[in-house]
Amino acid sequence: MLQCELWDWDPGMGIQNDDYLGRCSMDISQVVRVGRLDTWQTLQQAKHGKVHLRLSWHRLSTDLLDLSHAITETQLVKTGDLSSAVLSVYVDSCKKLPNARPQSRPDPYLTVTVGKKTENTAVQMRTDDPVYEIGYSFLVQNPEIDVLEIRALDQKTGSILGQLNYAVGNLLREKDLCLLTQPLTLQKSGPESKIILALQLKILKEAIKEDDVEAETPLESPVEPEPAPQPAVQQPATPPTTPAIDSTDANQPPLVLNAELKNLEEKVQENGSQKSIPLEQIEKAVDVPQEQAAPERDSPKLVHRTSSITTSAGEAGLGRILLSLRYSMQHQTLYVVVHKIMNIPLKDPTNVPDPYVKLYLLPGRSKDSKRKTVVVKDNCMPEYDEQFEWVIPHAELHSRQVEVTVATHKGFLGGSPIIGQVIVHLNQYEFREAKTLWFDLMPELPGA
Repeated sequence: MLQCELWDWDPGMGIQNDDYLGRCSMDISQVVRVGRLDTWQTLQQAKHGKVHLRLSWHRLSTDLLDLSHAITETQLVKTGDLSSAVLSVYVDSCKKLPNARPQSRPDPYLTVTVGKKTENTAVQMRTDDPVYEIGYSFLVQNPEIDVLEIRALDQKTGSILGQLNYAVGNLLREKDLCLLTQPLTLQKSGPESKIILALQLKILKEAIKEDDVEAETPLESPVEPEPAPQPAVQQPATPPTTPAIDSTDANQPPLVLNAELKNLEEKVQENGSQKSIPLEQIEKAVDVPQEQAAPERDSPKLVHRTSSITTSAGEAGLGRILLSLRYSMQHQTLYVVVHKIMNIPLKDPTNVPDPYVKLYLLPGRSKDSKRKTVVVKDNCMPEYDEQFEWVIPHAELHSRQVEVTVATHKGFLGGSPIIGQVIVHLNQYEFREAKTLWFDLMPELPGA
């Protein structure tokens, strides 16, 4: 999911004002399908206005012939800092760092910088041989002149324990643009101080169209009809693909370096695929009965495949609501799609409800966390297919809940506008894969 926010800029002061002008968001898959996209997007959360976007989709390459073309493209657009390559940095450890104070081992951490982006590792307490085992990815404007800078610092004193300046252009002379794990000497440090790391450079190649992507990574396998009257022969299950590790996750397990480097392109593609799930993909997967569901490969998987219709009115007899939930590690964003409601009870045939859905992120119900669907008039089985999102740090995700309330503009059940309610506890789900589930509507909780 690509998100763009517009704010007012004061040219006289050279600062951003607090005037929020609106936002727009669009699914990256639209760019993948056509390779390049020139579009006007209507601003959301604004009375009027549009924003002009020009987007292109690139693949990763180790062919030096692609570099000059990529650099030329970035230089043609003089109004922005575009990139021509991606640099992956894997920091294994440091050896024999100097003491920051006499008779005291340091508490070292690293800052890793390329261009305007800096990443900080965790602090390793009281050691001169810290182990980090962490990887980062950086966009590079021009590999021929850009520099990777790594600094080892002591947390207590802030003093520099060592420094490495590595010209990214050196990788252009390496096989496959790759520097395998090896120790490099730290400057401004002890005589034997080393940092052990590996580097991989990938060039951003000219955009390709969806036809080529689909030829390489089909989204779905076709479902063969069962022969009748013979019993169906169960096909061997496709082995699950191990998900790529998000390089932005500081708590990732230790990586095997060679595998890390070989899979760099797959990791970047995985980061790119962490977008909001297109509704047409969700609906298509939901409509497939569980016993006929074909294994999906590279697309985000809906692990809870359930029928898109239900005959039940739920445990409380108030109806059921179909929701899809997913969390993007890359964007630190929770996505909730409200698909439909079924079997809202009709107590009075002369008073058919006008249902809508409102959502709050809990705890701390506020206007900022409120989301609301459109109103569907005179309908006990409304369909919405509206997507909502909240930016939530991953560390806070499991302590949050989403309150989903179905209400009507007309009086219902003795005059109350509330039809039913669901509290979705986010700590009950693993959100690396999307989930589409039916929830029973329950009576409104006291104090809600």
